[in-house]
Amino acid sequence: MKQGCFLFILWVIILAVAVVNSALKFGIFGGVAAFVLLMALIVFLYRNSIRVIIAQMTFDKDHQKGFMWFEKAYKTGKMKTHSALFYAYLLLRDGKLQQSEKMINDILMERRADLSRQDYLNAKLNRALIKWKAADIDAAIEMVQEIYDENFRTTAVYGVLGYLYIEKGEYEKAMEINKEAVEYNSDDNIIMDNYALNFLCLGDVNKSQELYLALLEKEPDFIEPYYNYGTLLEKRGDKEKAREYYNKALTYREKFLSTVSHEEIRNRLDQLGD
Repeated sequence: MKQGCFLFILWVIILAVAVVNSALKFGIFGGVAAFVLLMALIVFLYRNSIRVIIAQMTFDKDHQKGFMWFEKAYKTGKMKTHSALFYAYLLLRDGKLQQSEKMINDILMERRADLSRQDYLNAKLNRALIKWKAADIDAAIEMVQEIYDENFRTTAVYGVLGYLYIEKGEYEKAMEINKEAVEYNSDDNIIMDNYALNFLCLGDVNKSQELYLALLEKEPDFIEPYYNYGTLLEKRGDKEKAREYYNKALTYREKFLSTVSHEEIRNRLDQLGD
């Protein structure tokens, strides 16, 4: 998305320079007039794309303002399908489940012909995440399994499906997926966290610890590895080390798609006692 913003801005600059250079043959006034008219025309013709660019540039610093610009672009009915799917994902990530689901369903129904296979299946993956966060894990697993069965393999698909089977308690099925996921992308921290957690759930604490020690050396920037390793240490009876990793987990921002909350971690700390 950011690359698209850059290319659009670069195109505008190149076009502006070309037009102004031509207009300067008629003097400074001609150059300025041509530039102003060109900018007005670009803003009019690409006003929707400009709204999306502003939304993308604003979102990281101010989510609400970013959402405001995305919504303005979406309501025109002219937002590009890929941008609309990105907006729907951001809504999901921010916990706005109903709005995200409605948008995804509308896109899948009304713009199916505009979607590439990858965009279509990624949209279905996001619908599955919505089902999971709405506490319908069976529907979520069914949807991601359908994507997987269509031979669509991505790091995100492996990460989601591998974890969902763990959460459901189907550890052997999860291990089938997670072993395959590691072969697909062993550099992904979420995949490796799933793999290590899977061994822990199956009772192979030694293998799980080996994997977690390797993963934690990479200093992953999300809650789960630290919390899960704390759980492992607690199982081993090392309460002090477990407390250290639970507290470390609390230093990372809780996200809507996190699989463990700060509240859950604090409860575990309370259970450890002094």
